[in-house]
Amino acid sequence: MGVKHNASYQSGENMAKKTDEELYDVAINMIGSVAKLPVIRVDREAFLRQQFAGSEYLDEILEHGPQHVYTAESLRRKADGLIKKSTNQTTLAAFVAGIPGGPAAVAAGGADVAQYFGFAINLAQKIAYLFGEDDLFTDESELNEGAKSESLRIWV
Repeated sequence: MGVKHNASYQSGENMAKKTDEELYDVAINMIGSVAKLPVIRVDREAFLRQQFAGSEYLDEILEHGPQHVYTAESLRRKADGLIKKSTNQTTLAAFVAGIPGGPAAVAAGGADVAQYFGFAINLAQKIAYLFGEDDLFTDESELNEGAKSESLRIWV
């Protein structure tokens, strides 16, 4: 008489057999897919114009990055504000998505992962631009390889 395995156990067992490289590839593909969504992408110039609208150094900021004008501590405070705002938005979105409960909430599990990566990529872009990074997207509207790796390192 054999032991019967349920589907979720078998699925978890298969995931455990995946190599780190395979898991890395899955995560990179997820990040790449989510990053293609227009609502995730942050326009560097528009973001910097909004963040430093009143600055007399706006042109210099757009050309060289905010770190060329502002101290690291000043940029850190601005980043902390962005993180707090993003956390509040993420929490609200997760709360609203979970209101139906029951089977609807279970079915939304995959969407939650995509939403998490979406918020993470959006925030990572803003912080990167705040500290002087260039556009994180290639011409094909995909995250460049360096940005994918950095997003994975920071958020996973």
